[in-house]
Amino acid sequence: MPRLSRSEAKKGCSMKCLIVGATGMIGRNLAMALLEEGHDVAILARKTSDLSFYEARKAHPVAVFHGDTREPESLTEAVRGIDVVYHMAGLTQIWIPNRPDRIQTLYDTNVFGVRNMARAALEAGVERFIYTSTVLSCGSARDRGVVDEESLWDLWDIPSHYLRTRILAEMEVLRFGARGMHVNILCPAIVFGTEDYQPTESGKLLIQIYRGRVPFHFKGTLLPSVALADIVAAHRLAATRGKRGEKYIICDRSLPMTEIIGAVEEVAGHPLPKYTLPKGIAPTLLPFISFFANHARKDPFVTPTYVEITTRPFHFDHTKAQRDLGLTFTPALEAVKAATAWLVEHGYMDGKRE
Repeated sequence: MPRLSRSEAKKGCSMKCLIVGATGMIGRNLAMALLEEGHDVAILARKTSDLSFYEARKAHPVAVFHGDTREPESLTEAVRGIDVVYHMAGLTQIWIPNRPDRIQTLYDTNVFGVRNMARAALEAGVERFIYTSTVLSCGSARDRGVVDEESLWDLWDIPSHYLRTRILAEMEVLRFGARGMHVNILCPAIVFGTEDYQPTESGKLLIQIYRGRVPFHFKGTLLPSVALADIVAAHRLAATRGKRGEKYIICDRSLPMTEIIGAVEEVAGHPLPKYTLPKGIAPTLLPFISFFANHARKDPFVTPTYVEITTRPFHFDHTKAQRDLGLTFTPALEAVKAATAWLVEHGYMDGKRE
């Protein structure tokens, strides 16, 4: 008979949870879900973080610790007495300009910040550390059909510091797992959901499509997608069911860009541009896109990494998450429609809110 972990034995009882990255869309919804289940929730936030979401929900109080994952000494108090740490903080820019300061900030946050948080958790005796990575850390389906958690990463040729930071961060987490802490890595696809108050990359994509600013895409473009409710559920389930040291793909399916545009079009109620370009011309366009991206005043929507990724095949196997976590998946296309409708209702599509 398998030995139950402390958190599994406490199933049905209150756990003390710390969320790192609680001001994002996933973090906010996870905090609310954990509170509704009766758990004690604390969040780690910088002093400059916008905490209005939590301040407006005094009926569901959370403990707030001010700290920065880049400053190890600021983490000690937050992890004291905690059962589960959810680390979902990080910079999510798939592409950044070739500027040393931007690159350094990315590594400081996404790699060294994770190392500092995991070390603090281990030293405090935290039982479970759940790190939120990306499904792209599992690689693409090029030459192998479907990707699972055991697939070798094959995206080294894509010049993305972001992807490298995620791989390095996963290695850091597993290193602390080897020292005795129960760790899990969750690899979500692109998350579509409501309550996207500070539009995520997926929300920005829907806004650009709705406004007709995505005039073309490469033929066969696939975007691995998952509903917000599913990634929140995966985090909750991993706290009691995740197997030690395991990594889980959290993806419903890869949606063709044509389906995503069609879903936005359905909500918009009018036709939207959906011209396609052959993938074969991508290498020809990349030098021009790269030059423009590195010299633009602000980060452009179409970047070299965006082109590299959207012209690769992505098909992921989520069987392991279903088997180990008991996770069921919502149709991702329904999540796209719900997210689009929410953005329309709250004024993001017409420019009233940015």
